[in-house]
Amino acid sequence: MMHFSFLSPNTIAKIARGAVLLEQNYYYHSHGWCNHYCVRVAYPNGYGASIVFVSNSDDKKCWEIAIQKDGELWTDDDGLDYIWSDLTEEGVVETCDHIYFM
Repeated sequence: MMHFSFLSPNTIAKIARGAVLLEQNYYYHSHGWCNHYCVRVAYPNGYGASIVFVSNSDDKKCWEIAIQKDGELWTDDDGLDYIWSDLTEEGVVETCDHIYFM
């Protein structure tokens, strides 16, 4: 059983609905960078998300999502990437729902 300590079980159930991949990683930086957890989720349409939890100095819970296409950061025709920062847990679910239906 996976342990997603930074997302509630309800959120995991919502973003995993219909997913073909769900994995968790923990990144530890020993050179003063922040440590963070990451969840990757992929959907049958080839799109997915990399979800990162970053703790900040205000102890505010904060998530960041990067849209992926076929496992790589997705960029549009103008070369713009799609990364959203400073999301709430509800914002994570809404963004994953949008990615699922792309």
